[in-house]
Amino acid sequence: MATGYLAHDRKHDRKVAVKVLRPDLAAVIGAERFLREIKTIATLQHPHVLGLIDSGEVDGTAYYVMPYVEGESLARRPTCRPSRRWANGTSPRARMCTR
Repeated sequence: MATGYLAHDRKHDRKVAVKVLRPDLAAVIGAERFLREIKTIATLQHPHVLGLIDSGEVDGTAYYVMPYVEGESLARRPTCRPSRRWANGTSPRARMCTR
């Protein structure tokens, strides 16, 4: 739905992540879902959720800016890690996990 970029915030001299709505998808499904995502992120306050720094539109393309977090790509990690096993040896989240 969107493409992420690493950028430099010149005003505050820091790295930031910029998420830009792909124009091809915006033309097909519209920007409403992406704009809802921005509004939702703006309302969240949790130590494990990155906050919204800025958002806007340039030439009709929506974007938002979040803090950049150094580390491995989430695309390279499993989508979840089973935290415990039931007595029969299966995991309660086993069916939801994918690689």
